[in-house]
Amino acid sequence: MDINFDGLDNLVKKMGATVKDWDSGKSTQDIKLKPIDTGNKKSIREALKEFEIDKETGILYKDGVPWILYIKAPKDATIEELKNTPKESKNTPRYHITGDCSTIETMKRNNRYDRYVFDPNIEEKFEVFGYKRRSKWWGQGTPELVKDVELGVCYNCLKRAKYKNIGRESTTDLKKNFDVKKWFEDNVQEKFLKPKFSYKNYPNPTYNLDFNRKSSDLKFRRNWTCEHCGLDGSSHKRLIHCDHIDGNPGNNNSSNLRLLCVDCHRAKGQNKSVGSHSDYRACLDLKRKQNKVIYSE
Repeated sequence: MDINFDGLDNLVKKMGATVKDWDSGKSTQDIKLKPIDTGNKKSIREALKEFEIDKETGILYKDGVPWILYIKAPKDATIEELKNTPKESKNTPRYHITGDCSTIETMKRNNRYDRYVFDPNIEEKFEVFGYKRRSKWWGQGTPELVKDVELGVCYNCLKRAKYKNIGRESTTDLKKNFDVKKWFEDNVQEKFLKPKFSYKNYPNPTYNLDFNRKSSDLKFRRNWTCEHCGLDGSSHKRLIHCDHIDGNPGNNNSSNLRLLCVDCHRAKGQNKSVGSHSDYRACLDLKRKQNKVIYSE
């Protein structure tokens, strides 16, 4: 790529100096920057139309199920911080239990809210990109995905949702002690989790091509990982099943599908003998190798 110095040459001529050809001996080329791959989870801009926000609490929900928001690719979080001090560090993101707290609204006004992703898993374990090192303001090097990061909750979300311990605990203690799963169970589920179907629109309880397509897509996007115990089944794909949460194999709504290993499928699903005996034993062996909890024994 040629760099034009005509403007500088004209200034040299005005000064009465002689313009000389100069070659640095270096060449330049166009640099193509690739965006960080944050996975296939939809951004707020893409998916917000699918959601509703409860006016009283600010909770985001779709099909009667509450969801969480968080930034998957922060600009300056290090891998060490994400693994060791995710709730204490100022550089790690916070997850949001509301869709309209003051932090989210500020991000919207600044056209930066597309940095957030939606997550239906109501627990403090997230996938976040981190860097091996950081300069004063930015992460340096190639970002790497860190799994099972226990992020802290957004303080402004707790204020928006009128959390009972606001004012009783310090901000630091709130982030450390807040139990998001218990909070949703105590405050949200009875309000939002209600029957989705009437006797007229109840889906035919049979497996179909739609399930096959969504099951394959979900396994690919989540890399054949059990959503209950975290088992990595990418090298043993037959051990990861797609389960219908409500037990109806015809309800293939995305919020009704989850990935479970054979062991967790037997423990949490309705069919306590799902999977062949050989797959079940293979799943237990793999869980022991990966130090995962066994639930069905």
